[in-house]
Amino acid sequence: MKKIGLVDYFIDEWHSNNYLIWIDEICKQYGYDFEVAYAWAQMPTYEGKLSTKDWCEKNGVTECKTMEELCEKSD
Repeated sequence: MKKIGLVDYFIDEWHSNNYLIWIDEICKQYGYDFEVAYAWAQMPTYEGKLSTKDWCEKNGVTECKTMEELCEKSD
């Protein structure tokens, strides 16, 4: 299984929320072996949004503490 990492300014936003779903749907439809496994955000908390920790827990994704950690773990 290939592990994908999401990086953003804050993680609870349109791209991360939708890419997570689309990647899962495409993988199921075509039998690809990928998953969104890691996430890192420059702003771990942002007013009115889930924190990176909470977003990761909600979506079954591992929060990385640094972008370097995410890059090392992702494929």
